[in-house]
Amino acid sequence: MRQHPVFISLCVVSAICALPCGALMAEEVGEGSPFELRKLTEPDVTQVIVSDTSEMLYKGLPLFTASALTDGRLWSTWGSDHPEGAWIEIRFSTVRYVTRMQLMPIANDSRLERTRRIRRLTITWDGGSATYTLTDAQALTTLDFPQALITSRVRLTVEDTWGRSGPLALGELMVFEPSDIFALKPELRQEIQTQIEALRDRTRRDEAIARLEAIGNPAITWLTLALADTDAATRAGAARALIGTRATNALEPVAEALTATFKTDGAWRDPDEVEFIQAGLRYLSRMRATRGAEIAIQLYHHPAWRDAIGPAVVGSLAATGHPDGLATLEDAMLRGPEWALAAMPGFAHLGELGARTLNRLAFNRSPQVRLHVAQAVQFWSDHEVMPSIRTLSRDPSPAVRAQLLRSLGVARHAQGEPFVLGGTRDSDATVRLAAAEALSSWRSDTTLTTLKELANDDNARIRLASVRALGRQGEGALETLVSLLDDQGSADVVAEAERMLRRVGHDQADALLPLLEERLQDRNPKQGQRAAHLMAACGPAGVEKLMTIMEEHENTLPSFFAHRALKANSSDAVAAIHAHLAQRPSTTYGDTLLKQYVQILAASGDPDVVATLARLSSDPRAGLRAEVMRAMHHFNTLESRRVVVRGLSDRATDVREQAAMAAGVLRIRRAVPHLIALIEREDSAMLRAIKSLGQIRDERALGVLHGLLTHERSTVRQYACDALGELGRSESLALLIELLEDQDEVVRDKAIRAVERIH
Repeated sequence: MRQHPVFISLCVVSAICALPCGALMAEEVGEGSPFELRKLTEPDVTQVIVSDTSEMLYKGLPLFTASALTDGRLWSTWGSDHPEGAWIEIRFSTVRYVTRMQLMPIANDSRLERTRRIRRLTITWDGGSATYTLTDAQALTTLDFPQALITSRVRLTVEDTWGRSGPLALGELMVFEPSDIFALKPELRQEIQTQIEALRDRTRRDEAIARLEAIGNPAITWLTLALADTDAATRAGAARALIGTRATNALEPVAEALTATFKTDGAWRDPDEVEFIQAGLRYLSRMRATRGAEIAIQLYHHPAWRDAIGPAVVGSLAATGHPDGLATLEDAMLRGPEWALAAMPGFAHLGELGARTLNRLAFNRSPQVRLHVAQAVQFWSDHEVMPSIRTLSRDPSPAVRAQLLRSLGVARHAQGEPFVLGGTRDSDATVRLAAAEALSSWRSDTTLTTLKELANDDNARIRLASVRALGRQGEGALETLVSLLDDQGSADVVAEAERMLRRVGHDQADALLPLLEERLQDRNPKQGQRAAHLMAACGPAGVEKLMTIMEEHENTLPSFFAHRALKANSSDAVAAIHAHLAQRPSTTYGDTLLKQYVQILAASGDPDVVATLARLSSDPRAGLRAEVMRAMHHFNTLESRRVVVRGLSDRATDVREQAAMAAGVLRIRRAVPHLIALIEREDSAMLRAIKSLGQIRDERALGVLHGLLTHERSTVRQYACDALGELGRSESLALLIELLEDQDEVVRDKAIRAVERIH
């Protein structure tokens, strides 16, 4: 790998967000650092991705992939006409210790002479993020981090730019780390050795592997050496950690260690040796290494190893996509389902060679083998397996035909739709069910028509599958989905139709709302209420429609349904109600409508609605004012308390009663004198006032409550006993004990309970 010189910054960079410190998260690296740096290139960088608002350019024309940003060619350019929020992300092959980044401007290009420059930049990594402000300069920009970023990726997000016209363009993005990580962090050696030793202990192995993966690149050399350890547990842990670190330079050591273990007699009996073999094969298969395929084939043809981990070996071989493994994959297809499932992806990796083998296996005499072939079709999306598809679509086994249709749906096979449509007319219900499930992968007029027919199938499971598929067919399916709300044969079909309509309601509200509105007139209240709830689920448009129904059809069944639906979705309705009430005075609205609005606002529990309710508490209609007092139970704010206290002096009995109830629920101490006044003048709200005094538990109420124990009305004495029990003051005991001889049985019982509570 080439060594690159360290560039000197030509612009001032200042961090405006501190980087977090912590073990293995960041280490000090300042300017003038004694550590020699190296630029990360392939294979250090595995992927570069960019945001949708940017593009890769050459001479101003879209051309390159995102990896061109790190390829060393300054004439391949990253550009964005709308740079604010645009981002670039570099992903590394393993954890890296990033200490410097450099942004290189574009090479001379007449089409990009007037470009913007990065002014503010956010860098995100595995451990956090920081924002930097850059000076305005058409020059190389260097960011030397106060602390090294230990990360598997870095993302640069443009927050602001110098200049307001032209695109933002970069020719190269360079990332550096110390050539010797241990010079930066000497204690890391001991840390790695400690974790390698911990691999021997099964109770600590997973934790040690996670730690080694977090250390990343510096641990790879130790992990490679650990592959030669005599302890199988250590080798198994090392192989698993190499998978996690995504190391690319351990192929040969892993292959040699696997070969040595494979040749060890009886190794298949040792769980640690088996774990090592499986982990090593996974590592080699991820690297698509030829040696991995060779070792997997040898293991497969060894009877003891095949019996021990056969499906795992097949899966590893399938992942390599090596042609020498074709015969082994074919043999696995003739075995049990677990073996065949592991082999299936391998045929797709082998392309035309794998397709020819599947086409031949499709004629196998065994229904189980043909079922495996039908399942393998899911890994193909082109014409190469069309002979298998044609053959299996006519298979005598319904299970095979059904599996083929499911696989075509999973793969969304380019030529699969006609076969799936044909399956909807199959005489076997399991095949029709599979066809209905698979049709959700296609959208066409023919598919929509077919699904509508399946929605009337005698089989409830088929109707259910068709509902799910119809939910993906767009506006044309809405009428059918709405009609399925009446399905009498299956509650599951109705519930699924409702779920699908809720899912599409926001996006297709204009088409769905008229269909649902018709159902508000349904004689079956359950259907009308369901339609109203679905309308509420259509977002702002549905809420507005329901409110219109409430206003135009006041005191009707549709209005009742609309009101209940909006109460259940009150948070969505609050803004709409505010808007309606702002359009004209509340006195112009009907009595019932305004009460319904108040109930919806109360159900929201949003403290911001209290101001609106407070205004309505001054309405001339007593019924509405009482409804507002009832709504105040839900809000314990300074404004709601003021409204309640004011309501205790209202001229209407219902309002005073509701205000007294709210005062007790909210325990408003300021209301005590007003409640006492209601009692002293024996107001019609007297009983409610007594109960609220007990709830508030203010000692100022003792005198009036004690006096009520001798009141001529037994009901008053009963309420007074309850309230004194709530207050729990010992000075009430003597008076309550006297009531144990009261002529009213209920009073005596209440007195006993009050005494027990005070004690």
